[in-house]
Amino acid sequence: MDTLTLVKLADDGTSLVLNWSDGVSQQIPWATLRKECPCAVCNVEREQPPAKVNPLAVIDVVQTRPIRPTALRPVGNYAYAISFSDGHSSGIFSLATLRRIGEASAGTAPR
Repeated sequence: MDTLTLVKLADDGTSLVLNWSDGVSQQIPWATLRKECPCAVCNVEREQPPAKVNPLAVIDVVQTRPIRPTALRPVGNYAYAISFSDGHSSGIFSLATLRRIGEASAGTAPR
């Protein structure tokens, strides 16, 4: 893939909106970004077999709320660090990773 250039990045309230220099516009739900976090901890968790769910377990109030960003900051010219409302903040999303996640999401469309 050629060098990716991000023209615009915005939060529409439920999604991260990305506009790329090649005319592609993407909308990635925050919950999808959290699920696809590329950090080492999340990668290890994804490799584990699914845990058995206790239907009587008490759910923390944070788990009932929609995932939202609490901070978004650039990392050099190649990535963004995103902190989420569930307290997770170790994910650094490269531009290539954001583009890949956006392409896998339903919100990819040419402008």
